[in-house]
Parts: sequence; structure tokens; C-alpha cells
Amino acid sequence: MKIKIIAIFCAVLLGLGAVAWDMLMVPPTMQPSSRPKGDGVIAAPSASDTFATSSTSAAAASEHDATQAVTQVAPSSLAVPDFQMAGLDGAVSSFKDLDRPVVLLHFWASWCAPCVVEFPDLLALAAAHEGAVDLVLVSLDRDVAAIEAFRQKLRAKTPALPLDGANIHWVWDEGKAISLGVFNTVKVPETLFLDRDRAVRHKAVGETNWRSEGIAALLQSIQ
Repeated sequence: MKIKIIAIFCAVLLGLGAVAWDMLMVPPTMQPSSRPKGDGVIAAPSASDTFATSSTSAAAASEHDATQAVTQVAPSSLAVPDFQMAGLDGAVSSFKDLDRPVVLLHFWASWCAPCVVEFPDLLALAAAHEGAVDLVLVSLDRDVAAIEAFRQKLRAKTPALPLDGANIHWVWDEGKAISLGVFNTVKVPETLFLDRDRAVRHKAVGETNWRSEGIAALLQSIQ
């Protein structure tokens, strides 16, 4: 009798051990999530999340009102500090001298694939809002020659695209004095939406669909 009880007890222990082993071997992705659901909070996308979806074709982007890369910044009464902007011809101007209601401060580089993809639409947006938006194109390229080479390719590919409108400002950020020195960022592409008081109202990280109705409405709302 004792032997039978001991045998049953050992079998139970072996069964429990097998269950525990199976649980340990389940991959992490199969474990139930501990994140609360339905809290109503939408997290701002990280740069890696945004770039992961940046391969969307231009045709698909035109049909999709893609403003998911744009996040609202907490209201602040602090305006962006003034800084000097060096043009491609070496001429220096002050940020404070921009006089249109909205400023799009766009950080980019010619070696950045998402930057290249979205550039034509960004320039077209600036041309469509010439009286209301100043587009400041802050390049993190290593020299002006790289920017000029990019401009030549852009002009050859889309000759009708306005590269040098009155509200389009090409800036070489030598030594990252603006991107890193003033705004503490080296992400590209990244765009800050500034209102007439030059306070940051919105921020876009990663490739953005500048043709979307959402972007146009957003620009209208902060004028």
C-alpha cells in the first residue's frame, strides 16, 4: 500500500514538473501582456517606429491621410531662441527675422532616405502656403557641396518644383550648431511646427505625408 501511495505521489510531482517546464519554454511573445488596455492614451511614435513604416509608396501615401508621425507638444509660452542661419551662399540671417505666421523647422540630410522621399511634397506644401509658412531646411550634411548636389538631382527629377521660393530657406548646419546646439536633436527627418509666437506646437519625427489633409488643417489651426 505504501509503495502504491509513493508511486502515485511521484507521478503527480512529475506531472507538475512537466507543466512548469512547458510554461518556461513558451516564447516571450506568447506570454500574456501586462500592459493595461483601453486607457485612451496614444503614445507618441518613437523614431524607430516611424522609420519602420517609412517604406510606404508615394501612391499609397497620397491616399492615406498620414499624420501619425505628428505629435502635439505640450503648450508652452516659451518661444524658440533666436539663432543665426547660414545660407548656401554663405549669407547669414537671423531666425527672428522670419515674418510669416507659421515656421516649419525641418532637419534633414541628403544621405537620409526618408528625407529624400518626402522632400518634393514638403517643398510643394511650402509653395502652396507661400504667404503663411516659412520653411527652414536645416541640413546636417557635412558640407554645402553635398546639399548643392542634392538640389541638382532634385531639380533634374522634378524641374517644376520650386526650390528657391521666397518662403523657402536652405540652411547649412555646420558643426550641428542649430540641431544639436539649440534644439538638442540629431534626428532626421524631424520637423518642428512653430506658431506666430515661435513656440513649438507640434513635432513630426520620421517620414511624413505632407500632402495629407490633416497637415493642411494643422497648419491652418496654428496660424
